[in-house]
Amino acid sequence: MGFNEVALGIGLPTLAVETARVHLSGPALAALALEGSLLPPTGALACGLVNEVVPAETLLKRSLEKAASLSAVPTRGYAQVKRSLRRPAVEAIAAASEAETEQWLDTWFDEETRLRVGEAVRRLTAK
Repeated sequence: MGFNEVALGIGLPTLAVETARVHLSGPALAALALEGSLLPPTGALACGLVNEVVPAETLLKRSLEKAASLSAVPTRGYAQVKRSLRRPAVEAIAAASEAETEQWLDTWFDEETRLRVGEAVRRLTAK
């Protein structure tokens, strides 16, 4: 898990960066976003990219337990706290300029990026 876009020559949109910033510490976010590293599940847990790691055979059971637990929390207070925690990200996303979005989109169409993505697809489909 991680953000391997930069390794392919692709940028990250403000939406992705700000959402990640809510969940990851500055050093972890910078390392993942700038280095394009991919982490195993335990590494993703250690840096805060995921909240929990469970064996595949217990994933559905644990997901249902977590959903039941969250559904028991009074929604009004939960929603207010969640909005407050995410307000900086929502404001930063709203403030992103059209030019910034265009710069991100341009990374997708760069010739070097297209070559890197093509090579990554070839490697994945060869396995």
